[in-house]
Amino acid sequence: MAGAPTADEPRATESSPHETPELRRGHAESEPSPSEDWTESSAHGRVQGADYSPDSYSEGEWVEGCKVYQRGHTKLPPTPATPDQRWLIAPNGENSWTHEDGVRRPNTVLGVICRQCFPGWVTLPGEGRVPELGMTWEHYLAAPASPEHRVGDVECDTVADIVIATFWTFYRCAEG
Repeated sequence: MAGAPTADEPRATESSPHETPELRRGHAESEPSPSEDWTESSAHGRVQGADYSPDSYSEGEWVEGCKVYQRGHTKLPPTPATPDQRWLIAPNGENSWTHEDGVRRPNTVLGVICRQCFPGWVTLPGEGRVPELGMTWEHYLAAPASPEHRVGDVECDTVADIVIATFWTFYRCAEG
């Protein structure tokens, strides 16, 4: 094989731009590299005019003193003191709601409730009876609530009951 390098050939002393630099002893891996000096051109996570209050972050979102960005709301709003203070919504088809401006979107509140009430491993009734990770509404319906669990005046038998009862502590449905 002509032209193939052999082990006894001398190597060039200068570095090639194609070689991976070796980590020097005492050189921290977390030091910024020249490629980290560029500015981010993406507007991901930045909303014009938005200010994120400490209430926008839930427990567990702090990493060594820094806030961890999570898309969307991660906490429930304060519970209204009376039923009249609940946000007024009306169904709009099967998957949507109509509401006034300034009302937190029902689907986002429902998403937070579902994450907080995540059932974990659930055994669905029927054949097989193998535990499954609770990712569908059927899992929420099959997952039992803790004994004598109540949301307000509603006694909840399943995790789905907890989700529904908690949702209606924030909203009220328009008449009709």
